[in-house]
Amino acid sequence: MVNKSASFKLTTYFDTPPDKVSKLVKNVATLYFVSSPLLIFRPVKGQELSHQWTNGTYWFHLYLFGFIPLGKQAIVISFPKSPVFQILDDGHSQFIKQWRHMITIKKEGQGTLYEDQLQISAGAFTYLVIVFAQLFYKHRQRRWKKLLEYK
Repeated sequence: MVNKSASFKLTTYFDTPPDKVSKLVKNVATLYFVSSPLLIFRPVKGQELSHQWTNGTYWFHLYLFGFIPLGKQAIVISFPKSPVFQILDDGHSQFIKQWRHMITIKKEGQGTLYEDQLQISAGAFTYLVIVFAQLFYKHRQRRWKKLLEYK
């Protein structure tokens, strides 16, 4: 099997205080909102899932556009020690060996600098997955802006 990995970083500014953005990042429902309608996450049956992310592994069924099944994905949450807020998903699936997603939230003026940093390893499919991930995370950041307009 080909062992390839690729990474990228996307950063955006929100005119919202970092404590408010951090609180929303910790809320599981925020994942559902910022991912839709491109990707829909449905928890695997029988799994306990609270409203707030805590350290642990969470399994989801993924659906492209809400109806094309993409299989199961593990979201493996931790909160690295850092002077700024960070949440790490060191996820994986049957086809994606590594989906390492770090969200970093920093104070910038009166608002927040929000950063998605990803490292992906999917063997021979890494390039295809990274192209999709870049589109997906641009979509997520647009949805974040929409979410913050309502909050």
